Amino acid sequence: MKSRFLLVLCLFIAVSGLAQQRYLRGQIIADSIQHYQINIVNITQETGTLTSKNGTFKLAVDLNDSIVFSSLVHEFQSLVVTNSTLEEPVKIKLKRQINELPEVVVNAYDLSGELGQDVIQVPTYHLAQEALGFSIPRRLDYPTSELKRVKRVSVGFGFAVPLEYIIMSLNGDIKKLERYQNILKIEKQKEKLLAYFKTEFIVKNLKIDTSSVDDFIYFCMEDQSFIETFRNDKLAAFNEIEQKAEAYNTKNY
Repeated sequence: MKSRFLLVLCLFIAVSGLAQQRYLRGQIIADSIQHYQINIVNITQETGTLTSKNGTFKLAVDLNDSIVFSSLVHEFQSLVVTNSTLEEPVKIKLKRQINELPEVVVNAYDLSGELGQDVIQVPTYHLAQEALGFSIPRRLDYPTSELKRVKRVSVGFGFAVPLEYIIMSLNGDIKKLERYQNILKIEKQKEKLLAYFKTEFIVKNLKIDTSSVDDFIYFCMEDQSFIETFRNDKLAAFNEIEQKAEAYNTKNY
């Protein structure tokens, strides 16, 4: 008798849990819906689904959940779940994303098709990078270039947040890239300091143990005012780093 009661109680709890589960149902209305599945992501609960061939969808939600709709060819749309959106299927209209190219002016040249002759007619220009303050073309490191790529927002009649950015934000990849980017930034700053304040100078003049040189540089980098001084006035930075060495040695000994 007792076991039957427990079984009935468990079934009642399970049925009650199912009854409380809410779903957002609806249909996407858009051009070429039969060729592109629409990604539907519940940002709040970190869940998602795809539309069927006719554009319908069903997604588990709670009140006030934030839902986003995105595809490769449509503008970004969002929705906050309310009681009214749960009462009956919603219709989400997605606009085709239009990418416009800037106006191109074509100059007419009387070309013969012979490269040797045609190249003389076409004016060429040499860009002196040194005159503009550049020496070596700047290359972005991996985390910076990847973050720049996934955070790129398309602007047209509306705006579109890339689905890849949304997914990477949910699974933690964006935070990993940002941490990696910060680590590289710190390492680059350390290399700049060591390129100017040589290890030999730090050991002999500042009386820092060889094994502690890196730790001392990190200690200096914690002081943003010192970093600003180093950027703007290298001579003043020499005076400050001597004070930093005294503080570092006092701290450790």
